[in-house]
Amino acid sequence: MKDVFMKFSYKLSFTIFATGLATLLFISALMYKFNYNSTMVSQSKFIKTIANEVSGDIDYILAEKVKTTLTLANSSNIIKAVEDSIVSYADLSDKKREESIKQLNEKWMLTKNPDDNFILKFTDNKTAQFLKRQQALLKGEYGEIFLTNKFGALVASTSKLSTFSHGQKYWWLGSYNYGKGKIFFDDRGYDDSVGGYVLGLVVPVKKGTQIIGILKCNLNILGSINELITGAQHKSLGKFKLIRSGGMVVFEENFEPLSTRIHDNIFKKLKYNGQGTIIINDFEENYLVGFSQIKLTNNNTKYGFGGTFESSDHKKGNTGESWYVLCYRKMSLIQAPIIESIKSIVLIGSILIIILMLTSYLLGKKIAAPLTILNKATKKIGEGDFKGTVEILQNNEFGNLADSFNRMTANLKKTTTSIELLENEIVERKKVEKTLKNNQNFLDKIIDQSPFATWISDEKGTIIKCNAVLEKLLNITHEQLIGKYNVFEDKIAIKQGLIPKFRTVFEDGNTVHFSIEWDGNELGYKDAKKVHIEATMFPIHDDKGNLTNAVNHWIDITRRKKAEKSKIQLEAQLQQSQKMESIGTLAGGIAHDFNNILFPIVGHTEMLIEDIPK
Repeated sequence: MKDVFMKFSYKLSFTIFATGLATLLFISALMYKFNYNSTMVSQSKFIKTIANEVSGDIDYILAEKVKTTLTLANSSNIIKAVEDSIVSYADLSDKKREESIKQLNEKWMLTKNPDDNFILKFTDNKTAQFLKRQQALLKGEYGEIFLTNKFGALVASTSKLSTFSHGQKYWWLGSYNYGKGKIFFDDRGYDDSVGGYVLGLVVPVKKGTQIIGILKCNLNILGSINELITGAQHKSLGKFKLIRSGGMVVFEENFEPLSTRIHDNIFKKLKYNGQGTIIINDFEENYLVGFSQIKLTNNNTKYGFGGTFESSDHKKGNTGESWYVLCYRKMSLIQAPIIESIKSIVLIGSILIIILMLTSYLLGKKIAAPLTILNKATKKIGEGDFKGTVEILQNNEFGNLADSFNRMTANLKKTTTSIELLENEIVERKKVEKTLKNNQNFLDKIIDQSPFATWISDEKGTIIKCNAVLEKLLNITHEQLIGKYNVFEDKIAIKQGLIPKFRTVFEDGNTVHFSIEWDGNELGYKDAKKVHIEATMFPIHDDKGNLTNAVNHWIDITRRKKAEKSKIQLEAQLQQSQKMESIGTLAGGIAHDFNNILFPIVGHTEMLIEDIPK
């Protein structure tokens, strides 16, 4: 009685627990998905906005550098110096001027001493000193600053350059822009003269609307960008990188410029987008990455950007790429608030489930009390006792059930036969069932334990029972045989001409004996051996003489055939051996007789040899 209501209570409380837990997990999963999607939308917008802001700030820095350099290029000292330089070439024809600049360039390159008077004429003149003062005013901001005239010839420089002539160089041509003038950024990579990453800023020197010269300043740009990016970096914002669209990292805190590359997935995304976001896995950490192109580096009509030249001073130059700002945020930080909210939901839900489980357990105990009474009464009826009644004094479903139960018990007393007769009938039926089962088991054992391949078919030839020996012999599974394999449709049986023999059994009811020789290939054997079978097939009839089944016993006599063949071969070998033995005996006799004749001859010959002088 106690076990009944305990099981019911446990089952009810467990059902409440399992249902509540499944519901809680389902709701948590839905909420996580919803929160994740909405968070990713907002975070993607946020990180893209941050990348755009930093990109805009770098655009502003570059624009300010342009303003400073343009101011320098339009100073009276610079303009006068360029004009004086142009005058020195004015009286020369184009050909002679080119030849003169070429000779000066060769002399410049051959002169290795920077203190040579020829070099100092350009590195220590009034304009060069003016440019050096600009370097000093913004210490660490500039590498080399140098000025050329409209012919590309050097006018002044803060240090000895690799060449005197610059008119053929891509950055010079990019800024000269066919005489129209254009601001050009020469992204030449690492500059040993500055000791860091350098961006060459090239601007035209104008007098009115005419381009009279070109001024180039090598800027240590990463100093300003370092301050900007490290100042912007924060745990909530993420970390930043300045990169080229070709994948090289121009700036990343604690890394040497151009020593690392971005993730391949980001690189592919940059090919088709000026800005956007992407999720990547980098060093076993997932990141949400926002990227934004620095507009000023995109080779527009106002600004040129690039640089492919490399020398001993300039390394890893740009190959027609633009710059991007990347902002990295760890997915773990983005997902942390979502996970915390889900944890809170799971905790509160778990507490509610436990409360419901305890409530259901107590309620189950109360409900189970009348069920225990009904269970006890049911057991008595099962034992044949129809005298008992159920007393549940409740005006509810349990009370109605008790009344119905009592009426059922009264009806059973009137209509049910004697329990003793019923028990005897059950006992006899069980005996018959046991006998039938034993007979069936005995028949199954005979077939299964038979050393021969045995099978039973129905009246149409379909196999309904077989043993493992047949399965092994035919190289086929039990499932492929039972109910599926028909002897009249077997290809090998048709080939062997066995169908008429089968019909003799199934149609005439005769017993047949026959032999079969199968090729192993037909049965799918790996060694393709020959299989020899002796078979007996006989019919089974019911009490009325109707054929109901056919039984077939197959004996594999392959080994016996081999043994008989081996015996014949051994007998032939024995006969051959006996012949050889007879020939050997005859030869031995002849040799013995011949030896008897030779023996006295040899003996007398030896005696004569001893008597004859040498």
